[in-house]
Amino acid sequence: MKAIEVEIKLLFQPEELVVFRRSPFLKDITLGKATLHRLLTRYFDTADHTLKETKMTLRVRRENGQWVQTLKSKDADGGIVKQRAEFTVPAVAGEPDLELIDDRKLRSKLEGVLQGQPLEEICVSDIRRVHRLIQYRDSKIEMAIDTGNIRAKEKSEEVSEIELELLEGSAEDMLDFVSLLQEHCSFAIGTNSKASRGFDLARHGHGIEEGHADLQREVSFKKGTPGWAVVQEAVLSGIKQLLESISRLHGPESQQATEGVFVALSRLVVGVIVLKDLFPKEVRKKALKRDLLWLCKLAGSVRDLDYLIDKRLLPLSAENTTCVELPRLIGLAGDRRDQLLRELSVAATSSRFIELVIALEKLLVIREGSREGQQKISKTYGGILGDRRAEILYAVPGDVALLGSDMRDAMRQDVQYLRYCAEFFQRLWSKKDENAFLRRCRKLEKNLDLFHSRETLAQLKQSLESLIHGDAAEAAQSDGMATATLDRDGLVLSEALHLAEKSYKVTRKKDMASLDKAWRKFSTCEPFWKD
Repeated sequence: MKAIEVEIKLLFQPEELVVFRRSPFLKDITLGKATLHRLLTRYFDTADHTLKETKMTLRVRRENGQWVQTLKSKDADGGIVKQRAEFTVPAVAGEPDLELIDDRKLRSKLEGVLQGQPLEEICVSDIRRVHRLIQYRDSKIEMAIDTGNIRAKEKSEEVSEIELELLEGSAEDMLDFVSLLQEHCSFAIGTNSKASRGFDLARHGHGIEEGHADLQREVSFKKGTPGWAVVQEAVLSGIKQLLESISRLHGPESQQATEGVFVALSRLVVGVIVLKDLFPKEVRKKALKRDLLWLCKLAGSVRDLDYLIDKRLLPLSAENTTCVELPRLIGLAGDRRDQLLRELSVAATSSRFIELVIALEKLLVIREGSREGQQKISKTYGGILGDRRAEILYAVPGDVALLGSDMRDAMRQDVQYLRYCAEFFQRLWSKKDENAFLRRCRKLEKNLDLFHSRETLAQLKQSLESLIHGDAAEAAQSDGMATATLDRDGLVLSEALHLAEKSYKVTRKKDMASLDKAWRKFSTCEPFWKD
């Protein structure tokens, strides 16, 4: 039997889920009685995970003494509301049987993907599920409260989550219900299914939103794609990239994840701006843009320290091996970076963040069949890209060397947004010079990053001085940095920081010449979106 799932996954800390399950609020919103089920699910694939690579999931599940086989197809890429086709048939045992799939076309496609490769068990989930039926506005929502574990290759991982599935009504009602829930409990929005977590557990040894991530998502469009379809993909892919990147901030891919957060947020800012241009009456989202820029600032602070450490302090330490304070300065900069990373992680689990993601999803309910949504993409986005480039050009008074640090930093952010936006939409044009423009964008951004790293160093110096002088205890509490690692005589500041500051002065003339050259090439390069 074929069905279309529309669902949202919410991740809880185990203790938070226990509190929520006992809350009067949950009882008040439940229709009828809750029911308890035990779900034993076996997930199957080839040894090299062929089905997973083609976005398909094959499972056999025992529920209430009966086995059922389910094949799930590729879900829509992006967003927190997942929509995917699901084919379920009764099974006679706990092993997969492709002959049970009565859709001949689907079975033939599946056999073509497998090409005779044998199926094997990849992982098993053992879940206690509490079903509750929720009536919210005109929609009926099934709430599945899941606790238990996922096992793969003698490794296991705890499950503590809620799945919301739309039975009747609109996805917008379900989003509003999630917004209501966050007033009564704390959770994070999940992007990985139990199957994905189990496969990652089998492959990498961890499955909670971990493993290799496609954090630099690429999207392609066909020529003549209407404006709505492109901005929808921009917002959807931006949301997914944001959630995936945030889930990896504290893992081995931390730097890549931070960059992924920043890229996703920049893309979403562009998407909101474009939506407002397409639908000025429907989209009035000043608060939405403000919250996106708030997260951009947090992610940017972490990213700036990564750049300072990797591009300036580490090479400087390699050149000055006799300065023993430089490694300590790098360590303190790393401590500060970790503190800012924790602040970003806390922000990403806040109610403000949940409301932000929900608001972004709601933008997508604007009718794509409207006249504005059918505008040719080259006319719609070519103008917006051109306006953003013009704002950058008009802000510079002829000589880029005359800009102060604040103006340079503002220009750096504008160039970043233009570059992220142009990279996303460049596939709509096929002119030979499109890559030339982006190369000049990246070169200018690289030179501006170098100048901005001076400001990052100055901010780090100020933070360290606040620890050494006067309010050390108070600063340590706010910064999360131990004063025991600092010398009261300020050796770290007097020698290591002096060397870092001196390195900028030595190269200033050369850096300014490079910036001027990059600016002239950027300002005279013909954009790829011009006719």
